[in-house]
Amino acid sequence: MTGPVINLADRRPPAGDEPAICPCGSWYWVLRSNHERCPEHGALTLRTDGTVSGYAGWPYCARCDRRWSP
Repeated sequence: MTGPVINLADRRPPAGDEPAICPCGSWYWVLRSNHERCPEHGALTLRTDGTVSGYAGWPYCARCDRRWSP
């Protein structure tokens, strides 16, 4: 049985597209305000494909509540 050959390198995300993972192992984050004019829950901007292009606020881990730092 034969099938199409798939180049896996073409299917890997580009460098820099890896998710940010908290030291606790979670990769889910919530935004919290970092300015009095920002909504309490933070805010974000989206591209037309649904990916995040920017945000206002601080990302906090949804599991352990640690603030994200690069």
